[in-house]
Amino acid sequence: MSLVTRNTKLIHADTMTYPLYLADMPRYAPNTVFPSSVDSDCLIDFEIEVVHDVAQPEGDIISEGVPELRDGEWYQTWTVRNFSPEELASKLATRKAELQEGAEQLRLTAFTNGFPYQFGENVYHVQVRTGDRGNISDLRTIAKEVIAGGGDMTFDFRVFENVEVPLTAPEMVALADQTFVQVVAGYKVIWAYKKAIDLATTMEELPTPPAVFITL
Repeated sequence: MSLVTRNTKLIHADTMTYPLYLADMPRYAPNTVFPSSVDSDCLIDFEIEVVHDVAQPEGDIISEGVPELRDGEWYQTWTVRNFSPEELASKLATRKAELQEGAEQLRLTAFTNGFPYQFGENVYHVQVRTGDRGNISDLRTIAKEVIAGGGDMTFDFRVFENVEVPLTAPEMVALADQTFVQVVAGYKVIWAYKKAIDLATTMEELPTPPAVFITL
C-alpha cells in the first residue's frame, strides 16, 4: 500500500491506459468522490494501480515506455537511443550557425570596448567601431598635415571611459597607427575563430569563443 496524490502516476491494468492520475478517476468510478490523496488499496477495485518512479537514465534521446509489472508492482520504463547521423548533422549545423552569429557580436562588443592604450600615466581604451576608425583616420590625416607644415596643434581625443585626452600631432599619429594594428589583429582573431567553426565536423571540435580580440 502507498499514498496516492494528485501527482502520482497510475495505470489501468486491464487496458494498460497510462499515465492516469487521481483527476482521471471519475472516468473509472463515476459515482465515487476521491480526496486529494488516497491509499493505493482504494483504487484496486477499479483496476487502477500505482506506477512507481524509476530514475531517468542518461542518453541522447530518452522517452518513457510502457510500465512494466515486476513482482506484482508496476514500474516506469525508459527507452534510450543515440542520435542518428542525420540528427547529429542537424544539431551540428544549428550550433555552427549560432556560433557564427555570436562571433560577429563578440567582435562588435570587443571593438566597442576598445583596446587599452597608454595616455601618459593613464591607460584608457580606444574604441574601434567603424565610425571610430573613420574619425581616427581623419584625425591622423590632419595631424600629418600639421607635422608636415611644422605647426603645433592639440587634439582632444575622447576615449571609451568618456574622458577627453589632449594629444599632440605626433601622439595622434601614433595612436592612429596603433589603431590600425589592433583592428587588423582583432579581425584575424575573429576570422580564425569563424574558420574553426566551419571546419568542425563534430560538436566536440567546435572552438571556444576567443576571450581576447585586441590587446595593449
